[in-house]
Amino acid sequence: MAATHRYIANTALPYVSNTNVVTEGLYFRDGSNVMTSVNNTAERRPGFPVYTTDAFTSNIKRFFAWKRWGGDWYVMANTTSATTGTSQVRKQQVGTNADLSNIVFTSSVDTAFDFTVSNNTTYYGNGEDMRKYNATTESKWGIATPAAVVTTSLITSGSLTSTIGYLYVACFKNSTTGHVSSPSPVLAARVIPTAQNINVSGNTSTDPQVDQVALFRTTDGGSIYFEHPSSPVAYATWVASGLNDSTADVSLTSVQAPLHGFNNPPPRAKSCVWYAGRIWTTSSDRVNFSGFEEINIGVKEEAWPEFNFYPMGAETTGLGVTENALMMFTANDVFRLTGDSLDTFRRETAFRNAGTYQHPTITGNGKIVAWLDAKNVIRITDGYSMEEISIPIRPDIKSIVQASAQMAFYDNGVYQWLVLMDGGAGKLRVYDLDTGQWMVPWDISNITAIHQGDTAQGTVKLFLGRAGKPLALNATAYADETVAYSAYLTTNAFSLLPEAPPSAMANFERIVVERDAHAISSIGLLVDEDPGTGSPSFTSLNGPIAPTNQTQGTNLVEDGYWSLDNIPSVSRYASAKISWTASAQNFRLYSVDVVTKVVGDTDI
Repeated sequence: MAATHRYIANTALPYVSNTNVVTEGLYFRDGSNVMTSVNNTAERRPGFPVYTTDAFTSNIKRFFAWKRWGGDWYVMANTTSATTGTSQVRKQQVGTNADLSNIVFTSSVDTAFDFTVSNNTTYYGNGEDMRKYNATTESKWGIATPAAVVTTSLITSGSLTSTIGYLYVACFKNSTTGHVSSPSPVLAARVIPTAQNINVSGNTSTDPQVDQVALFRTTDGGSIYFEHPSSPVAYATWVASGLNDSTADVSLTSVQAPLHGFNNPPPRAKSCVWYAGRIWTTSSDRVNFSGFEEINIGVKEEAWPEFNFYPMGAETTGLGVTENALMMFTANDVFRLTGDSLDTFRRETAFRNAGTYQHPTITGNGKIVAWLDAKNVIRITDGYSMEEISIPIRPDIKSIVQASAQMAFYDNGVYQWLVLMDGGAGKLRVYDLDTGQWMVPWDISNITAIHQGDTAQGTVKLFLGRAGKPLALNATAYADETVAYSAYLTTNAFSLLPEAPPSAMANFERIVVERDAHAISSIGLLVDEDPGTGSPSFTSLNGPIAPTNQTQGTNLVEDGYWSLDNIPSVSRYASAKISWTASAQNFRLYSVDVVTKVVGDTDI
């Protein structure tokens, strides 16, 4: 009787847990720590050695990598501690700092920060503190508006004489960034000098970034505020003596004061992203956005007009950016905003009943956005159409703990992945964008944050927070921190005779594998049973035995594994489990050939 072969020439099979025991096709039903890709092999997944030697006492909740125009690269890490009730932002200048321990800010609440970058500065907020860091100075994001009107007094003699009078406003200013606050409130009455000068003084600030005061004045009877030629005034001078004004109308500068409420600091918010030249955040039931074309003076990213927000009608939970749209999330629904200016912005409902609970479970790669929705379903969108990609693994994530989950795209030029960090289960669930299929889970315990970021030109890292330690994927290392890990694959219960009638039975003979130089530790067989239920008992096969009529290579090796007497002589379905011991070396599995002989039909 001739042998029948079930030959698997491409071992990059999809991982599917959402199936039944007799579903046709070939796929992995179970497994751990195996990577599959477009090279058609199964191999040990890459490891996550330590990125720095830091070992924080609190867990890392966020990473963020960014670059300044001059070529400096930075990595930020955010740790939170319920014990101390704090949230610490740490930084590393790549190539200069050996670690991430350089603390740039500590918040008095233990809520994680969300980060974005614009114009050589990273901005971050946690719903309480709104901060910025430009690689030199860490400070508040934006400058608070002076609380009261300026104080004016007439000087006995001077050069000013007016008919209707003058109005003044003052703005706090940072001379390094050039940003100015919104102006102080308007004077209740005009100041009318008669051959007099005017002393102007006013509010003080406790913000260390405020080192100047910009003073603006109208012309006699005018309504537009022009900057005084002696402005800005050094903050210390302003506090000590203010400014004595003796300037004629024609000598005022052409620089106009910001409009009232236009240069406000950002509202307390989180979910920071960049879209259409603006920074966007969420707070309460609002999506807020910074100023752009409506800002005439100051740093646009730090100017948040009081009317720049969209009310969403429900608590906003996160934001994502596609190539042509801003996606705005609530727990129930997803909204789409398009356009690139106040005149062209258009908000509309994108998808009903597909929202999410938190910003870290939303990620984008510049073209598409993916998210874990409130029903524990993974969805992707280009801003207009939506697709669920989690159908094959629904049973794995149906009870995922959303508060312990984050998502990140990873594209290093060789691999293109979407990675779901399932912190509650201690697993990474990796979707290969090239093949359009899931890999078997990667087991990594105590994981708390994930992020893709560049640390040099052409160097893309996948950062992972683990029990207070920063790790980063290394495609040629096979240990997490310093600990190697084992791996295994379990196929589905496939038909031994797919071309025969459904009732046909077979006599199992052997499994032949082709691999690289790294040996398999064992192969087990399970017949006529569901490999994905309970704890199935696989019977170990004899082997390996090298073929007698083939010359073995060093990096292409063929092994045969033979049945034992306690395997049933006839069966319809079989599942193979292939295992590798823990090792800091890769392996590659090229093919699997299951050899049987037809013995007849089921006798019922």
